[in-house]
Amino acid sequence: MGQIKKSTTRRIPSGLVEQIQSCHNAACADIEKQRVKAKAWNDLQNTRHNSRWRAGTCLICGEYMEYCITNYHAQLHGYKSAEDLIAAGQIVFE
Repeated sequence: MGQIKKSTTRRIPSGLVEQIQSCHNAACADIEKQRVKAKAWNDLQNTRHNSRWRAGTCLICGEYMEYCITNYHAQLHGYKSAEDLIAAGQIVFE
């Protein structure tokens, strides 16, 4: 007797195809949003003016802050906000 081969091709119901395509489109849209956010974040950190959104080192305690100067860190040193700490010249930027 001859062997029966199983078909390797499966039929996908049309409703399922639409759902799969919808999920695919949503995932692609999320990826694009993440790319835009990453670009916006890099633009913030690459500014030339002194901003709390740049990496810098605190001259008071020597702590390096990689992403931004936090208000919490400024309050640890008695300043009201990160902007006040920067204005006092206590942060060295890269």
